[in-house]
Amino acid sequence: SAGVTYTNSTGRPILVMITLGNDVVTNITISGVVVANPRSANGAEETVSFVVPNGATYSCAQPTGIWAELR
Repeated sequence: SAGVTYTNSTGRPILVMITLGNDVVTNITISGVVVANPRSANGAEETVSFVVPNGATYSCAQPTGIWAELR
């Protein structure tokens, strides 16, 4: 969910993939550091993926389409 901070407590890194709907600008934060500022426009979806180290927190500021975690 947008604005919720999650913690990777799996014991290993995970890959997170987020699909943004049209005309969305957001911040991706890992352990309090903004690591990406993806945006979608012109009727197209944008997909961003990032690795979250074990023990790190992560969040996405704006509502998104699909949010998947590869654990």
